[in-house]
Amino acid sequence: MFQSTVASAAIVGSAAYLAGYAHTAATDRPPMLQVALIGASGHASDVLSLIESLNRDAPAEHYSHCRVVGLFHSDPASMDSRRFEDRDVEVLALDTLVGLAAEMTGLRYIACVGYPSDRQDVAQSAAVVGLEPLTVVHRTAAIGTNVTLGTGVVILAQTSISPVASIGDHSYISHGALVGHDTIIGAYSSLMPGCSVSGDCIVGPGSTIGSNATVLEKIEIGAGATVGAGAVVTRNVAAGDTVVGAPAKVVSSRR
Repeated sequence: MFQSTVASAAIVGSAAYLAGYAHTAATDRPPMLQVALIGASGHASDVLSLIESLNRDAPAEHYSHCRVVGLFHSDPASMDSRRFEDRDVEVLALDTLVGLAAEMTGLRYIACVGYPSDRQDVAQSAAVVGLEPLTVVHRTAAIGTNVTLGTGVVILAQTSISPVASIGDHSYISHGALVGHDTIIGAYSSLMPGCSVSGDCIVGPGSTIGSNATVLEKIEIGAGATVGAGAVVTRNVAAGDTVVGAPAKVVSSRR
């Protein structure tokens, strides 16, 4: 296991554990984790795929499996559920989750919605009913020494998190993204497929780094900013700004 700090319950690579709980044999492993996925879009499908791969690949003698109790959406009838066919999971009404939270001790959740602001809304609502988030990390992710992962973080396949980086609560690190050494990713941020955030950067809370974008070393991205797909960021980006192009330039601002 890499030397890192992981908040709350977590499934990391091919081993599952509860924070502060060590296990060395099958009789010592923690109980099966129960998790609700809040959201039922393509984002939820990616998170479900991550959990499916962890359950499938982990040795039973070392691993406490994770059971997805459902995908929860405010209007299940409006969702295209074909992406979830034959995946042993139901799309359920969001209001039923309150009852499940009361009935199921230790039930965890993952906010499976794409927009950072929506993810924050989900987290705040889940806290009201006493649900705690689950952090999940794909087994192919390369996690460096002294990396800190917050609660509710999702890290997909083939990602690389360099030493001493910090990933804030409920951040989403998509396929093939790279986070450089000593970089801070703020809570509720989204790093899209193939993007690269170089070392010693600060990405403010609720920011989005688009697919295949590059943020050069020691750059600061303000809270709620958006870096467009394929952009090359060579200077700081103010909070709320959207930048595109190479080099990246401001195309809109919420200041």
